[in-house]
Amino acid sequence: MRKEVIFNEWLQEVSKYPNVNYFRHSGATMSLMATIASLNGDFNFGVTDYIKIAQQHQASKNHSESSLRNFLMQAIKDGHFVALDNPLKKTRKTLVLSDTLKKEYRNWLNSLSKKFAA
Repeated sequence: MRKEVIFNEWLQEVSKYPNVNYFRHSGATMSLMATIASLNGDFNFGVTDYIKIAQQHQASKNHSESSLRNFLMQAIKDGHFVALDNPLKKTRKTLVLSDTLKKEYRNWLNSLSKKFAA
């Protein structure tokens, strides 16, 4: 029962942040956002790396590489990620969170840490 309450509180909290909420459809998409946020433009990583890292999480194992790639490409088109010119490898698409998503993501994480600190 406690897990259900925590999940409902989490859903309620994420719904306050529309850009973060875009990713809440699955654990895989949340993992992609968190992975890209944590790597923050590290040129040693690209789209394939983000997908492989996200797939390592239990919640992401049921998603194919192609479905995650399609979601990621749509998120880029929707302006949630920004592609950087990669000086190490021209064909590697290195991503960062858009400024709007980055701000919301930080605010969301802060709100979660306050809410669940107890």
